[in-house]
Parts: sequence; structure tokens; C-alpha cells
Amino acid sequence: MALTLHPELLEALTIHAGVEIGNAVFYLSAYSWARANGWEGFSKRWKNDAFDEFAHAQNFVKFIARYNVAINAEPKIRPMPEPELGQTLLGLAALAAALEGMTEESMRDLLRVAEGVGDGAAVEWISGKLLDQQKERKKADDFAARVQDAAVEPGCLVILDRKLERGGW
Repeated sequence: MALTLHPELLEALTIHAGVEIGNAVFYLSAYSWARANGWEGFSKRWKNDAFDEFAHAQNFVKFIARYNVAINAEPKIRPMPEPELGQTLLGLAALAAALEGMTEESMRDLLRVAEGVGDGAAVEWISGKLLDQQKERKKADDFAARVQDAAVEPGCLVILDRKLERGGW
């Protein structure tokens, strides 16, 4: 018996894949900004976050592919603010935390759609991804708080940047 994917769920999955791609684009922009401004540790962190977000998008596309469904629509990518001249590390870290919170909400919406169409396999899979996203949001919130704390004392952002460059925190 062939698996079927409800059209409403397909649309919701496609939209969420776009959310993940949009996050990756944001993190690549933050990486580029941090690197151009000499923050090697922050740039390393955000480059890794970008790769993680692309992998998340790929997971959603693979989930759709399990149903042998061709995606005939481009993922809808929400407009993303780009880091600009005068942007601060604190601002970028806070924005990243906000985006992770919005991603969690998008995933909750996706779960509601899966529940609404009665796709138990999708509900189970998305529930697991939602737990992962909650951990990711907490990590982003903690990182933003860490950057905020470091921004208070002169030199602490440089120390944090060096820790990040060495793969710490």
C-alpha cells in the first residue's frame, strides 16, 4: 500500500522547510557579518548553525519524499532581516533567539495540521522534531543571555569570541 500525504500537510511541511532554509540564510548572513568584523568565534558558531538549519530543511524534504510526493512548489521563505552596518553581536544573538522561537511556533502549527488531518506517523515524527527544536531554542536563548552578560564588561566579548573559536561553549 502506497503512503499518502494529505495536501494540507504537504503544504505545511513545505512552508516549514522554508522556515528552516530562511533560518540558514540568516545564520549565513550573521556568519558573514561576524567574519567581516573580525569575530572569528562568533562567525564559526553561526556558520555551524547555518549548516544545522540546512540539515533541518533537508530532513523535512526527506520526510515528504518518503511519501513519493514531488514538491511542486518552492518553499516559502519568510523575509529575513540582514545584519547591517552598526549591528551588534548582542543584536544578532537576540535576533537568532527570536528566530528559533518563531521556528518552534511554526513547528507547533505544523503539528496541529498533522493532528488535524489524522496522520499519526507525521504527528510522531514532528513531535520528535519539536522536542529537538525546543532544545535548540533554549540553546539560542542561553547563548543570547551569555552574549548579553559578556557585553556588559569590557573585553568579555573578546574572551567569549576566543572560546567560541576554540569550539568552547
